[in-house]
Amino acid sequence: MALIPRLHLPMLKPEDVIPHLGAAHHYREGRSARLIAETWFAAQRQTRSLPGMIRYVLDQDQRLEGAELIDAFLERSIELGDGLRPSQADILTILGLPDALAVMAVEGKVDETFGPRVSEWLTGELKQKQPRLEQLCATLGLDPAAVGPLRYQLLHRTASSVYEAKRYRARKAVMMVHSFDPHDAGITDFKAFATAIGLPSADATRLAGPAMCDGIELFLGWAADRASSEGLSIVDGRKTDAGLDNEETA
Repeated sequence: MALIPRLHLPMLKPEDVIPHLGAAHHYREGRSARLIAETWFAAQRQTRSLPGMIRYVLDQDQRLEGAELIDAFLERSIELGDGLRPSQADILTILGLPDALAVMAVEGKVDETFGPRVSEWLTGELKQKQPRLEQLCATLGLDPAAVGPLRYQLLHRTASSVYEAKRYRARKAVMMVHSFDPHDAGITDFKAFATAIGLPSADATRLAGPAMCDGIELFLGWAADRASSEGLSIVDGRKTDAGLDNEETA
């Protein structure tokens, strides 16, 4: 029997996500849970029903260029195959390509980290955690003995996109960081993880891949967004404004 229900009801407004968050206070002004919900709801009125900066990143590779949103699930729990705590994507999206589907797990960030490093996460309950780590590493082509410095969230969130692609009978998976931080908090950890799985070109505003993982073409992306489009323009693939430019060059 499936551990996670497969029957769903639509969310009609951004705040409908609140009961599905780890805690209600996560949904507040300027934080990723609220920004993700509001940005993706607003995108339903945009081209291909995807936020503009997500489209910008996906369109960098002809295999994903022009992808449109078929379905999206906010705060989607994803089984990792071991019966333990699932991975929970901020959004799981089903993308329509010209002749196929792709699955994209989206991780929203402002200035939050990607959680503990694998070496920190492994402390305690090693009997359960070690088998999970070995499975995640097997999926992503990593050596379990070498992943200690990597952020655990990046491993399980990325692997979850591969598992959901297989469940949907898709051949392509994307793990997309949807960042609202103008200084790309977490980019160093993201690039270290990408390099470890064989995608050293990964960077902010870029799509990298594919790497073959468990028979799935895996892409990593980083969308550099802002909370609002007012007074902002897109420069080198990111929303920016004169004030930010002056601050960075001062």
